[in-house]
Amino acid sequence: MRTVFLITFLILAIAGKASEKDSLVNRIFNLAYNQQYEAAETLLQKNKTNIDALYFAVLEIDMSYWKNVTGTHDPNYKAFENTLSLYETESPETFNQKGIQLIQLSYKLRYELKRFKLIDAVFTHNKTTTLFGQLKTDSEMQNVGDPELFQLYNAMFLYFSNYLKPFGGKSKKESCKQALQEIESLANSENLVTKTIASYSLGRTYLKYEDAPEKGISYFRILAELYPGNKKFPELIGECEEKLK
Repeated sequence: MRTVFLITFLILAIAGKASEKDSLVNRIFNLAYNQQYEAAETLLQKNKTNIDALYFAVLEIDMSYWKNVTGTHDPNYKAFENTLSLYETESPETFNQKGIQLIQLSYKLRYELKRFKLIDAVFTHNKTTTLFGQLKTDSEMQNVGDPELFQLYNAMFLYFSNYLKPFGGKSKKESCKQALQEIESLANSENLVTKTIASYSLGRTYLKYEDAPEKGISYFRILAELYPGNKKFPELIGECEEKLK
């Protein structure tokens, strides 16, 4: 679960750095989430020099993960592994290099857990946690992104930190409720990345953790409307509908 938040944090943080390229980034983001991968990949590669290196890494790795692993019923694991290999680095020094490696490690860990490569996942988790700690103390991190993006990350982290506590009673429930309210407010953001990630987080949380599919389905419907070419969101709507029967 922590890995998801690391990825989300990097996506949200670097989104703020791309404000001057919003139109281009949103076009690529829209194509990818509508599962028009060829067009998205072509546009991404064509504009490699016009997109921040961190954001480019997120777009390329996330698109490959969606295309080859999580958003398909016919996965191409080798293709995703090839994408990860493009971002292998031994000793990152700059903020950008560390950020890019964190993105790569985060997706690598998700992939290893999904494929039950548990020993590899332990090592990747340790490297990811260490690098994330270094980035949090990096002075450049203080100048990255928009405040609402950090609010979203913090709210998501707060929710699952409390949800996973074995005890807590009323205070645990109240903390989770407050976090969800914060995420709900950010799901109304005008920032496409913030709106999409907040809505997806809420949909999954209400479906998988809060046993509230009647709430989750509303967010998946928003996403299905935003990205009509995406086959995953109708499937999640179907899951909600099954639970509501």
